[in-house]
Amino acid sequence: DLKEPIVRVYAHRVKSIEHLVYHFHLMPKVDPIISSYFMQAIISSEKKEVSRLENNLSSNQTVAVGPFIVYSDEQKHKSIQSEILLVKTHKWNGKYSIVGGRLEKGEKLTTAFSRIAIEQTGLSGVLGNDICSFDEISDSGYYRKKTSRIFIDKIFRVKDKSVALDFRAEEYIWIPPNIALSDLDIEPNARKTIEIYSQSYY
Repeated sequence: DLKEPIVRVYAHRVKSIEHLVYHFHLMPKVDPIISSYFMQAIISSEKKEVSRLENNLSSNQTVAVGPFIVYSDEQKHKSIQSEILLVKTHKWNGKYSIVGGRLEKGEKLTTAFSRIAIEQTGLSGVLGNDICSFDEISDSGYYRKKTSRIFIDKIFRVKDKSVALDFRAEEYIWIPPNIALSDLDIEPNARKTIEIYSQSYY
């Protein structure tokens, strides 16, 4: 008929639950085996909850990094329009979009833009100004319920148009942004970015 002094435990400050486990047996009238089992159960429950929250955070929240690839030939006349790179991909049901990928754990945002551009197009360039950041548009084709995806798009200027697509896209096109908006079937998130770029920088 051993009773654990639970009230006494919570009435005194402790450094941590782990510290309490390993020193709980020193308290008077406490069976060390029962006390250790009791406290280990608390720790196990706490760790499971933390793990569950971390898994939900990693699976339900994503930062999508979009290098908005822009080409302009400085040798040509200034009236020549700059062109942007758009890719057609099955991910967006055959619609055009900009290049983009997921920010990896521990990765710096500036590093991610260059990595994604090189991986998906083979292009190196210079990271430019911010264009926009926004929550994914619902019902945009790739939208998934109970997930949170944030798009962060920045200008990525290149001096070469030799694209080498990886497995994530089937086709690409270099095109002035105003013509892209009027002539191409573009998924809503990319269309929003192109519209903001056209208004702010074009």
